[in-house]
Amino acid sequence: MANFTLMRIFKELSTMNGFYRLSTMIFVVPAILIIFSGHLSAQYCSELNGPVYNKSEDIIVTTYHSHLALGFGYFIAWGEDMASDGNDQTALEIINSTNGYNYTGDPLMIAASGNSGAQGFLLTTTGLWAWGPN
Repeated sequence: MANFTLMRIFKELSTMNGFYRLSTMIFVVPAILIIFSGHLSAQYCSELNGPVYNKSEDIIVTTYHSHLALGFGYFIAWGEDMASDGNDQTALEIINSTNGYNYTGDPLMIAASGNSGAQGFLLTTTGLWAWGPN
């Protein structure tokens, strides 16, 4: 509804003569922006009151074109730089030693970082492991 109202007002402004258009733009347009400022402002982010990562709820971690997920009891990687050798992984691949992800221990958590040159991180019971291009 707000978009319809603003569009209608600007359409009316375009049909006015120069003096009325200028005076309307000086007084009315700022008033409209103030009235609708609640809709134009950024979203409020509440404070964190607990852990940031919850394995049972946060099942997808993504950064730009790189993705990690928890699916069917396994961590899965796909996308740019997510193959075990740091190349692009064009299909879903389980993160395990059979597929070239060299780590020890039992997987606990995953994380991803980066834009160009993304990296994947795997926290296990024996340490933190990372992969991606240099």
